[in-house]
Amino acid sequence: IGNIIHETLEKIYTPFIDKVLTKDNISALEEIYAQAAEESFINYYKEPANENGKKTIALHVIKKYVANLLAHEKETIEKLEKKKESITVKYLERTLSAVVDVKTSTSNISVNISGKVDRIDFTPSAFRIIDYKSSVKKGYDTFNIDGLNQIFSEAKYSKVLQLLVYSWLVWKNKIADA
Repeated sequence: IGNIIHETLEKIYTPFIDKVLTKDNISALEEIYAQAAEESFINYYKEPANENGKKTIALHVIKKYVANLLAHEKETIEKLEKKKESITVKYLERTLSAVVDVKTSTSNISVNISGKVDRIDFTPSAFRIIDYKSSVKKGYDTFNIDGLNQIFSEAKYSKVLQLLVYSWLVWKNKIADA
């Protein structure tokens, strides 16, 4: 499901790269996302969803996820407009990498860190790293932390660690002043 969601979102947002998102843009996306989801579904499964069965349920879940994301996007745009700010989509599905040198007791090791960031947006006051999550486990995955040590010691903070690494990669790749 996650791959189809990613492909659908990439399809519908690609025309908006380097453009300010408006509520009207999102309304237009609300008109086309279902068709884009069906196309992405067929691209992945090599056949359309049946009238019933698991694939039909999966397609419904995909469409609902994208619809919810677009509704949230509209709310975010409204909040930003009240502050006289806007969102500009800069990158979709962007692979970033950087090398970090690690000193051990016996040698120095260069470690390549890389990741694929789903979306990077700019607002006048910040940049946003968006990582679509189709498999967050309620009651397990958490985004509330009391200190940095937690994200390195408990698996339930892995998504926070992922966003922290993405922020570092954005900074190392000089995409934004992280």
